[in-house]
Amino acid sequence: MGSVEKKEEDEVEVIVVPCPAQGHINPLLQFAKHLSHHQPLKLTLPLMSTNNNSNHSTTHYQPLTPSLTIHHIPLLPYQGPYPEPLHALWERRQAAIRLHLSHLLTSDPNIACVVYDSIFPWVLDIVKQFGVGVSASAFFTQSCAVNAIYYNVHKGGFMFHWKSRRFRWMGFLFYYNPLTSHLHL
Repeated sequence: MGSVEKKEEDEVEVIVVPCPAQGHINPLLQFAKHLSHHQPLKLTLPLMSTNNNSNHSTTHYQPLTPSLTIHHIPLLPYQGPYPEPLHALWERRQAAIRLHLSHLLTSDPNIACVVYDSIFPWVLDIVKQFGVGVSASAFFTQSCAVNAIYYNVHKGGFMFHWKSRRFRWMGFLFYYNPLTSHLHL
């Protein structure tokens, strides 16, 4: 009995929060699968339920590996005019993720880190509000080249001249041709 309690105390949980959109779930799922091979990590991946016909109001749990569990979060009901505007759908998704994440952070003392999709910067605010002693990290789901461009824009090393359709990056001058969508040196 003492060994079971010790195992639960030593188990560290990481929550991986993907954006429920194409191209965002798989990179974070692959990252979570990679982390799941390191014991004693326990990983939780909250995902939106996409079955609109179900009236489930509870979260369903699906173990993917012994240490990786997917939480299927129900989408909050829509109460506005039909058809539902896209911004209303995103607000409902955000509200459901906020609710579930705040519940996890207040109910599980073993959570050590929240890794979130960089498209959801508001997750950091939730972690700061509810997760005392919990660290957070943004995960960029786009390619490394895009991250390099973001870095250089932030540092001032990437300048775009709108009128001439030229930009300078790392000392090279590029020309953009909108007709062919090609970059030329």
